[in-house]
Amino acid sequence: MIQKSPLRYPGGKSRAVKIISEHIPKDTTQICSPFFGGGSLEIHWAQNGIRVYGYDSFGPLVDFWQVLLKNPKKLANNVKKFHPLKKEEFYKLQKIQMESKNKLERATVFFVLNRTSFSGSTLSGGMASGGKDNNPRFTKSSIAKLESFKIKNLSIELMDF
Repeated sequence: MIQKSPLRYPGGKSRAVKIISEHIPKDTTQICSPFFGGGSLEIHWAQNGIRVYGYDSFGPLVDFWQVLLKNPKKLANNVKKFHPLKKEEFYKLQKIQMESKNKLERATVFFVLNRTSFSGSTLSGGMASGGKDNNPRFTKSSIAKLESFKIKNLSIELMDF
């Protein structure tokens, strides 16, 4: 099964994967990605046998990826508790995101905010419109994709270059 990034990410490269990948030499076995973000390129490369060492300087994003790679079912089960998300809960979660000391909680909240915020902006934007208690991008199917996420050859660490 071909995996895709479960995130909406500003500046994401999902539409450019093919074009960018054409510039990677065929004999490449490892790639260091200093700006991991939504991970579309990196997931593609990992699925094609390239060992990817990903890095990002945004802690909540790194927490999300680390938890997803280690325990996708646990993450999905935590995310389910917030579905559907009411608008008044959205802003509470933004505050929790920055104050929580628990990595699983930060990863969970990051995904919920990513799927419900305008353009996936997570902390800087408001809740995307989609009705009073409804968000068209935070769906049961988006949560199910977390549960089945499995990728080899991929790691991500918190680092600023």
